[in-house]
Amino acid sequence: IAAEINAAMFGETARRLDEAEKWLTHLKKSPASGTGEVPNLNQSLNYDDLKIQELLALSEEAGETLPEQLTLIEPEALQDFAENQTENLATITIDTRATYHFVVHEKWQQPLQKYLLATYQSCMEILSQMQVEINEIAQRRLLLKRQEVAADFDERLRHALDRIPDLREQLTLEQKRKNEALQDIVQQINSVLNTAAIADRSVRVLSKTYTASARKGLRRLVDQFRNKTGSLVYNYGNLLNTPKDLTRIQSESEYDAVGLPEDTHYQLKRFVESLTPKPEVLARLPFFYKQLFIGKAAPTADTLVGREAELRRAIEFWTSPNPDEHAFLVLGAPLAGKSFFADAAARHSKTETIVKIHPPVNGTESIADFNKILQKQLRPLTKGAPTLKNLPDGTVLIFEDLELWWTRSRPDGKVIKHIVNLVETHKNRLFFLLNCNEYAYRIMEGQGLFEWLNAPKIYLSPFDRDDLKRLLLSRHASSGLSLRFKGKNLEDHAPQHIQKLMDRFTRASNGLVGVALHHWLSRVVDYQGNSVEIAPPPPIAFPPVEDRELLVVLAQFVIHKHLDAGKLKMLFAYRERITAELIIRKLHTDGVILDTMGSTYELNPLVLPALLTRARELGLI
Repeated sequence: IAAEINAAMFGETARRLDEAEKWLTHLKKSPASGTGEVPNLNQSLNYDDLKIQELLALSEEAGETLPEQLTLIEPEALQDFAENQTENLATITIDTRATYHFVVHEKWQQPLQKYLLATYQSCMEILSQMQVEINEIAQRRLLLKRQEVAADFDERLRHALDRIPDLREQLTLEQKRKNEALQDIVQQINSVLNTAAIADRSVRVLSKTYTASARKGLRRLVDQFRNKTGSLVYNYGNLLNTPKDLTRIQSESEYDAVGLPEDTHYQLKRFVESLTPKPEVLARLPFFYKQLFIGKAAPTADTLVGREAELRRAIEFWTSPNPDEHAFLVLGAPLAGKSFFADAAARHSKTETIVKIHPPVNGTESIADFNKILQKQLRPLTKGAPTLKNLPDGTVLIFEDLELWWTRSRPDGKVIKHIVNLVETHKNRLFFLLNCNEYAYRIMEGQGLFEWLNAPKIYLSPFDRDDLKRLLLSRHASSGLSLRFKGKNLEDHAPQHIQKLMDRFTRASNGLVGVALHHWLSRVVDYQGNSVEIAPPPPIAFPPVEDRELLVVLAQFVIHKHLDAGKLKMLFAYRERITAELIIRKLHTDGVILDTMGSTYELNPLVLPALLTRARELGLI
């Protein structure tokens, strides 16, 4: 395990830091020349999970070689024999296999999963720090003609290069700590391999001679350990264990031949793999082409396609004499384009002062955190204290992702109520756009968090086929590359064939614009000679997963956008954080969720439409 983790986690992290340093060094020497594709350090680290699962399965199988019961001399009797040479030695008989499995869960599998999760998070946190620096530099490189940007570009470049030795030192220290943690697990296992510890942890103790009162005490002990063992199996068994025979099966037909029920996570992993693009093709695509579809470009008249009616309504609000229309909610499903639309709507206002208030990636319900973020954004724009009353008249404030200022299990919603109060106090001279996930909004509204908000709503409904066609083909056309489908240029196909192709993209994405843009890239099957070959998405249906609790967990990702182990633990009132961490790690290994900042996760966009359909059928959203 140590060898696998050192290579796949720490070794790969070191290699990516080397790649970042090489890219930055080349950029420093020749800022105006091409530097190749921007390094993607945030791509998930992956160790050989099958190897780890095989080791866990071996540890389970080892217990089956033990006798069902084992008779041991009681530790006190053994000590008494050493001192007094007594002939009668009291013994205890234990349920060997049940005790073994309990110890394996408590001292081996559970600590190992904590170790693996902590290692992954440490390495991804280091890479995320450098990725943020690189992304900022890559964006500023496009604007080098402006003098103030050039100075900032040079400073950021120097800072990023200076950070790499610090991150390498941090990585070395983390590797040392994690290797020590693994040795601690081994020592903990050894510490329980003695008679006293085994007797203490025995799931069923059967003493040869005991009194009636002792019998009652032993029964209580038996019940206590049985309950704990049952809890461990319930919480971790489905997450930790691959079916024994599954590790030896190489194809779906072999799997079906075994006659075993499909493992939940095997179903999810296979589902995600069916949607995932070919990495070798995606790697060949130019960086600018990928940015056209999943980059963070500002909206223009050409790129804001399919939202013309909604935009006209927003402009009516800007010009309305009624202050109640100077604030409005932008509602829609995840990846419906809420942030993009809000940005476009703000640019059509009469003001040049636009302030965007982004919540932390992992969310917060603290008013103090909210005020700190708000003041940071206002400070460059205000004379005096950074407060809303000191902003110029007509300033537009965009509050992004309201769901990240709230948690479903805490209905008081202090930050949401605080935002509502700010809007109602200042909308007579300022403008406000509040964008929110529609599924979270319904719950917040039911909790009474918007009771005092007088503001109209703009719903971003799913795109139809024609709007999605205009969007996808206009994005592609702006690249200057040619487009091929089934071996021919797209324009050489009959109109009905193009319509069928776009029907497939519409069905696969459920009309969600953000999903459709990700699907487009995932369906690029070839790129050669400035020509992109596209294929239609396959029919997509969420696998028939029967684990209702797991589906409820996934529904919370739909509602809250981002979750970490701490928030998941709070939502489900798990007694231990490790329960939430193991659920997240397994879903991440399956590819259903993706990490955004090392320990915070979001749904894979390609999975979202099928999950929304299944969650709505079950009444989970």
